[in-house]
Amino acid sequence: MTEYKNIILDTDIGGDPDDAVALSYIFEAEKAGLCRLFGITTCSDNAYGAACAGGIAKYYGRELPIGQLKMPGVDINKNNIESYPGTYAKPVADAFDGSPDYFSAPEALDVLKELLAAADSPVTLVTIGKLSNIRDLIADPSGKKLLRERCAEIAIMGGDFRHHTDISAEPHAEFNIVGDIAAAAYLFENSPVPLALSPYELGLTILTGKPLIEKYGKSHPAALALLLNGCDDGRSSWDPSTALYAVEGEAGVMKLSKKGFVSVRENGVTDFKADTAGNCRIIGAVNCPQKIADKIDSYFR
Repeated sequence: MTEYKNIILDTDIGGDPDDAVALSYIFEAEKAGLCRLFGITTCSDNAYGAACAGGIAKYYGRELPIGQLKMPGVDINKNNIESYPGTYAKPVADAFDGSPDYFSAPEALDVLKELLAAADSPVTLVTIGKLSNIRDLIADPSGKKLLRERCAEIAIMGGDFRHHTDISAEPHAEFNIVGDIAAAAYLFENSPVPLALSPYELGLTILTGKPLIEKYGKSHPAALALLLNGCDDGRSSWDPSTALYAVEGEAGVMKLSKKGFVSVRENGVTDFKADTAGNCRIIGAVNCPQKIADKIDSYFR
């Protein structure tokens, strides 16, 4: 029997549509009795990320706490909110009556702490964006204490480790790590709980979303996000793969590496060193990555 998981999601939803698919997968898994989503925080750098997440939640009949990372130096104000960049966040928020907006959403750190404090059993924290919110949580003394006491594991979409298995591969600085290199380095050095990383190379070859589009078209928020991004045949599934692991574990289609340490170079390239004293493991596919895609897509057929 699959263990029931309590989930908190941190996401940069609004740009790449795989965040929308990942969130929708979590709600579908919730319907199947596999998990319960406690709340969402977003590190999205557009004004409609929180509202987009709220629109997807509303589609699934859920009203959840949603927090927003408020970013110093980012020019988001009520005069330019209509034109602020975002590929699908605003259309999805508008179509599915999503809220809160950037201004009314509470601070992400406050929401994370409140969600952890309210948890009566261990939580899995899923992060599928830059690691700013999680760094802030660990850097906050009370947040770190809550994380240690209430969180079983953090599942992270981040990093690229191909240069360790293929010496001809050029080291690649993965997007989420580059989004806040200092935050990533701090997290890997200071996390009080185990970390499982779903790397770039895993999600790259896993296409999901086509069955979702074929079944729902624009009547489903994640399908709309995919279509607005020209992903008619699906999208590489960095974030849905991470969510799948967080909810269902290896699920017969994934495998975890031995324990080790992850380090971050100044340019954002990540390295992994196996060590039994480490608290990081890397997620890989069992045999055929397509089995991961099939498992995710099965919830939308």
